Amino acid sequence: MKKNWHLLGLLTVIFGLTSCQDHYYIENEFHGMWQVTSITNKNTGEVNEPQGSLYYSFQRSMVRLSYKSSIPEVMVNYVSYFDIIAPDSIGMGEFVFSSVKEDEKVPIDNLHKFGIYQDYTTFGVEHNKNKLVLNSEESLIELRKY
Repeated sequence: MKKNWHLLGLLTVIFGLTSCQDHYYIENEFHGMWQVTSITNKNTGEVNEPQGSLYYSFQRSMVRLSYKSSIPEVMVNYVSYFDIIAPDSIGMGEFVFSSVKEDEKVPIDNLHKFGIYQDYTTFGVEHNKNKLVLNSEESLIELRKY
C-alpha cells in the first residue's frame, strides 16, 4: 500500500511539471532585460540604432519599455502585458506610464521609438541565449541580452 502512495505522488509531480513545461520555458527565455540594438521601420526602410538608450524588460507576463531622456537625464518607463500566442509569437497590449503619470495610457507616438505602432502589436519571435528578434508587420527589432 505504501508503494502505491509513493507511485501516485511521483506520477502527480511528473504530470504537474510536464503540463506547464512549454509555457514556463518560453517565459524563462524572455525573462530579464534586453537592450535594443536596432529598429527597422518596414514602411519607410529607416533603420534606427539607439546607442544603448532603449530597453525591453520581460518578467512573467509583464513587459517594461525603458529609455533615457536627454533633458533631464532620467529613465522613463512604460509598462504593459504580453501574451504568448505561440512558441514563436507574442502580443503586447496598451502601455501605461509607470512613473510620473501612473496608469495613464501612453500615446502611441511615444512608442514609435520602440518599434511599436499600434495599441496591440503581434511579434514573431526568434531568440537564443543572447539575442532576441521581434518581427511585426511594421518593424523588425533586434535586441541583445543586457
